Amino acid sequence: METPRLTAEDVQLSISEVEQVEFLDRGGQKVVFSCCIDGKPYVIKFIKIKEDMTEDSSLKEDIIARAKREIEIMDKCSSVNLVKLGPIKMSEIQVKGEQLLYFTEEFVEGTTLDKVLNTGPLQLEQALTLALDMTTAIENLWGIGMIHRDIKPQNIIRHIDGHHVLLDAGIAFDLNAESLTSFGPVGTRLYMSPEQLSSPSRKLDFRSDLFLLGIVLYEAISGEHPFYQRGMNVSELLGGIINATPQQLRNKVDSIPPNLNKIVMRLLAKQPHLRYRNIEILKKELIKVKGEI
Repeated sequence: METPRLTAEDVQLSISEVEQVEFLDRGGQKVVFSCCIDGKPYVIKFIKIKEDMTEDSSLKEDIIARAKREIEIMDKCSSVNLVKLGPIKMSEIQVKGEQLLYFTEEFVEGTTLDKVLNTGPLQLEQALTLALDMTTAIENLWGIGMIHRDIKPQNIIRHIDGHHVLLDAGIAFDLNAESLTSFGPVGTRLYMSPEQLSSPSRKLDFRSDLFLLGIVLYEAISGEHPFYQRGMNVSELLGGIINATPQQLRNKVDSIPPNLNKIVMRLLAKQPHLRYRNIEILKKELIKVKGEI
């Protein structure tokens, strides 16, 4: 399905509560705007739920269920490292003949990690802050039986105060609910775990998200993806994720503390049981390394 053909002016005219609407992003089935409600900044998301009356009803149900899940996650998680729900919960509206779902979430003032990394790798202390923030986000999601499945620099914002926020809870997978269209690989090809590529979603757990965190940290510290090199095709990339052992991070960054190298390489272990058996152990190790630098 294409994204809604919505403009900032359409939003302003259609929803009385919002002011100062500006376009932010478009992708998948969503179009996203910034806005103000009662003088406070928020993000408002619109999702197209049907093309016409003959639209596949199962597809519509899936889209609605994903939107509900995203809202539920934002409502349940109080972590500063996960985006929060705004004052408008899920609503439905028709604009220019398009049937749309919409809701608001907090506006996170900062820069996405991919843009931060365009200026060069992170300093070690910054990388450890990133690691602890994302570990906390993964822990909070797992606490309500969820895994994210799409942890990548584009879905992480560095807030102006230095902490990091994980976005796009809509792709998260609920281990306690019926799987929507969740079998098969879900996520972004550069940031997938081996089990995302080879196992049904019901076999995934928080350790899959830890693998994605390992990729992000490797890239944030070294400036290089552990499995991708320029010129690779998709088959080579996916084959590398499943089979290739990445170079030790210490071979690329001389100054990395040995224990941090060990943590990142452990996160990138092919088998989930070789990563961390619980998130608390990982957090303790990261805190220890941070205290040593």
